[in-house]
Amino acid sequence: MNLVYLESVGTFVDTKTSVTYPATANSTVRAIGGNPCRAIATARDIDLENPVHIEDTTEEWRNSLSPEDIEILKKERVNT
Repeated sequence: MNLVYLESVGTFVDTKTSVTYPATANSTVRAIGGNPCRAIATARDIDLENPVHIEDTTEEWRNSLSPEDIEILKKERVNT
């Protein structure tokens, strides 16, 4: 897995598979060096039981993406 964190939607996305995983309610994700897409996370921070391919996300989810998170997806070449 190559996960990046999308803060605006509280979701991790695997940039290799385009599968999203919600952050858990008690997530303690921290950005690394001011870079919001690179974060320190543990298995407890990621809900691996509820994967959703990015193409199957809701319109509400896509509309909630911040401009910064959209740029992260573009940079990582993840198609929404």
